Amino acid sequence: MNGQKIFGLFMLLAQPSASLVVPDETLLAALAGLGVGALSNRLVFSTPRTPLDQIVVRLGASKYGVGLICVQDVPEGGRICGCEARYSRTVPLSSLARLPLGVRSAIHELFDCCDDTPGMCNVPLDYEQALPLISFINHSPWPTCSYDEDSHAIVASRPMRAGDEATVDYFEYQEEHSFTYRHAKAGFPKHFAKTAFGSSSAYA
Repeated sequence: MNGQKIFGLFMLLAQPSASLVVPDETLLAALAGLGVGALSNRLVFSTPRTPLDQIVVRLGASKYGVGLICVQDVPEGGRICGCEARYSRTVPLSSLARLPLGVRSAIHELFDCCDDTPGMCNVPLDYEQALPLISFINHSPWPTCSYDEDSHAIVASRPMRAGDEATVDYFEYQEEHSFTYRHAKAGFPKHFAKTAFGSSSAYA
């Protein structure tokens, strides 16, 4: 996207009541890359990334706390949700040093991608609007779902019925260096961010 088009976006979105209908997320990525993701909350995407008739899970109560519960039957191999936190950006881990421990824990647990690149982590562009479904999938030694590398998505490992919970085995789904893997390996202690990073120089 050239500078003239981006400048035109700034001028439009600078108007308090302005919104813009766009066909995809190219503009959001451009704005986020320029460090002005806050403006993107008035971009309206005309093409949903997930068609409404393909919504198969929602947040709900589970034996693990809050999890992803099927709202319709899903065949074996059916897509549950994507694995990327699309509305996020990567920042130095040290930039979170001033935040309270509870906030750091929430960011790491919900957006993972902490130390995937050493010393870096993912943070949301808009925490209130950008929590991805994948953040709420629970670990189980007997998972109902698995990771599909080709589509970079979670898929059903067996036929699932409405009301079933979508779960994965974190030790198969996650890389060993990921925050989620290490959290699970430690037994899901509260405020694991303090154990994992608080005593090191990562936040310095």
